[in-house]
Amino acid sequence: VPNGCAMTRMYPAYERVRLEDPRYRVYEYLERGVDGPIADAAVLFVPGNGGDYKQVRSLGHVVSDLAGRDGAAAADVYALDFRGELSAFDGRVATRQAAFAARAVAALRESHGAVVLVGHSMGGVAAVLASRSAAVDAVVALAAPLEVAGVYVPVLPKPLLDLLDAPQAFVLGVASAWIGRGWRAKRDRAKAAEDGGDAEGAPRDFPPGVVLADLDE
Repeated sequence: VPNGCAMTRMYPAYERVRLEDPRYRVYEYLERGVDGPIADAAVLFVPGNGGDYKQVRSLGHVVSDLAGRDGAAAADVYALDFRGELSAFDGRVATRQAAFAARAVAALRESHGAVVLVGHSMGGVAAVLASRSAAVDAVVALAAPLEVAGVYVPVLPKPLLDLLDAPQAFVLGVASAWIGRGWRAKRDRAKAAEDGGDAEGAPRDFPPGVVLADLDE
């Protein structure tokens, strides 16, 4: 939308939409607090990791400003409130948010002919997941980690196991303090077995080709 150097001013107000859930909420964006007639289309904003439903204000303002201009259709704008949940570190959270987004879409379908999901970052992941079970007309994923390289970690300390539920890539490392003498002893026995030395006590739970190396801090 051409804007030049003119200041974009918005006058946001938010009205809660009734959709019962123990964790999450749905709000409608109202420019200047004015609630006009119900539009044919609805835009539902899905915030990302640690995001806030009020981040919809820029989108809500632009959609409101464009209504009726050059034949643009009006649309009501809504946003999901995930209470700042951190969805980037636990796939179960992202899945739970997607299920609520699908419920919200179903509710909006009762009063709107078309529903478009707009998700930011991890909200884009939740939006795509929600579209698999909800009837949406389009999904817009903004800077969403939809494609990441897989991570194969054959040996992982127990305190880090929860990281395997993360739906996106992460930097992986093991501090030397976590390894301890027991880990190094197992590594040394495994190395001795590979070299044809004394295999007594060598661990048998390491897949072939696994190399256990010191990872200093």
